[in-house]
Amino acid sequence: MSTAGVGQSWWVAAMAFIGGTGIKVNTIPQPGAGALTVAQVAGGHAELGVAALGSAKSMVESGQVRFLATLGEGRAPAPYDKVPTVKELGYDVSWESTNFVMGPPKMPKAIVAILVNAVEKAAKDPEYIKFANERNTRWEYIPPAGVVPAFDKRRTTVREIMGKAGILKEAK
Repeated sequence: MSTAGVGQSWWVAAMAFIGGTGIKVNTIPQPGAGALTVAQVAGGHAELGVAALGSAKSMVESGQVRFLATLGEGRAPAPYDKVPTVKELGYDVSWESTNFVMGPPKMPKAIVAILVNAVEKAAKDPEYIKFANERNTRWEYIPPAGVVPAFDKRRTTVREIMGKAGILKEAK
C-alpha cells in the first residue's frame, strides 16, 4: 500500500484503515503526499493507495486507478457519490484531512475578529462552495471555538498510530 510520508495526514489515514480493517499489507511511504501515491498505484508498483481525491481525480477519470472507497465521514461529492465510505463497508474507520487558518498566539483580538469574519464569509460564499465542489473537495467551516473539539476527536487515533510507529513526541 502506497501512502503519504510517515506522519502526514494521509499516512495516518492509511494506518487507521489498516488497523480498522485488519488487512495485512506492506506500506510504502512516499515523500510528499498524494501525487506519488497515485503514481505508484497507476504504475503497478503498489496494489493499493490512500490519497486525497484531488490528487487522484485525473487518474480516476482516465481509468488508470479505481476509486474503491472513501475514508471520509460522508461520501465524496458527485460524480463520486456512488462510491461507499469505509464505514458503509462495515469497518469503523474514517479520516478527514483538515486544513485551517492560524496565527500567532498573541495576535490582537481585534485582528483575530477581522480575520475570523473574513474567513467565515469566504468559506460560506456560494462561489467558493462551487469551486470546492468542482474539485471534489469536502468543505466545512469550523469556527475557532470548534477547532479544538474537532481535533480532540482524532487525538486517540493519532496518538495510538504515532506511538506504534515510534514517532510520538509529547510536550513536557
